[in-house]
Amino acid sequence: MSEEKKIRLQKYMSEKWIASRRKSEEFIAKWAVKVNWKVITEMWTKINPDIDKVEVDWKFLKNEEEKKVYYIFNKPAWVVTTTHRTEHEPDIITDYFPKDVKLFPIWRLDKETTGLIIMTNDGDLTYKLSHPSFWHEKEYHVLTTRKIYDDQLEELQNEAMQFLWRKLQKPVKIYRRSARSFWMVIKEWMNRQIRRMVWNLGLRVEKLQRVRINNIQLWDLEVGKWKKIKLSDIDF
Repeated sequence: MSEEKKIRLQKYMSEKWIASRRKSEEFIAKWAVKVNWKVITEMWTKINPDIDKVEVDWKFLKNEEEKKVYYIFNKPAWVVTTTHRTEHEPDIITDYFPKDVKLFPIWRLDKETTGLIIMTNDGDLTYKLSHPSFWHEKEYHVLTTRKIYDDQLEELQNEAMQFLWRKLQKPVKIYRRSARSFWMVIKEWMNRQIRRMVWNLGLRVEKLQRVRINNIQLWDLEVGKWKKIKLSDIDF
């Protein structure tokens, strides 16, 4: 059998959205994965997706191509951007979508933050939009609890380029919107980045909303609502 056709078992499992590669390795370690009805325990196992039958926890993974779907969603506050519910996360993002297709979010938002998320089952698009090396723009509307002055915006611009412990590689754009609000456009992202930068100015974020990812705009989509789009609508 040609080696060109073969891929790592855990890579195949992650592409089929069973789990991340690390989680897939946990399934293998627990003897929960079979290939052609044989239990697999070796992490370096390779398979041919066109021929081999893969079974995880007694369920076969289908080789046929699943129809790809794409949604934009206006996430409400306090909805968790995850596909796995826990006792601490009663309201998760997939609650808002049809259950016939397993969807995953591109570019997560923290609980308090609202705004644009792309939902899809297209693993290739997810990689191309979310991987840091592709430098896609994300635009946010930031409302602070008190007035933010011009010198503070300038300080914020400087801080954005030297965020915490390292220098960002891509420029950050900041535009005033009103006395207490501004737009911020970033290409690199770290956890709670905007909230932490505003906090360092002695201010607090009252409202944070993502309004754009690359060419995809939130426009007037209502909070908690989604709209179906086409792959051709997305620049990546």
